[in-house]
Amino acid sequence: MDSFKDIIEKLTQGGLPIFFIRDPKTEAPSVTLTMLAVSFTSAVLAQSAKVSLFLGGIDSENANYLFGMCAALYFGRKITKSGKNVEIAEKQVDKS
Repeated sequence: MDSFKDIIEKLTQGGLPIFFIRDPKTEAPSVTLTMLAVSFTSAVLAQSAKVSLFLGGIDSENANYLFGMCAALYFGRKITKSGKNVEIAEKQVDKS
């Protein structure tokens, strides 16, 4: 039991690494791209399980909803995040 506690303590001190897929444009780890890949995989598994009746426990409708939400989140962030700051010049109004 002490060895198990040592393993858990070591993991909590150093942290448990989570692997993210890197965005090809920014070369940075992307949580949204990782979730898109995971949800796409689960949706494909659900559709293939529905056709082949091999995996009966996956709900294909919810897997497709999850994929749709992750795709909207990923592509929504890609559209709104340009990486450039925009400065808006103030209008000077002549009040005379």
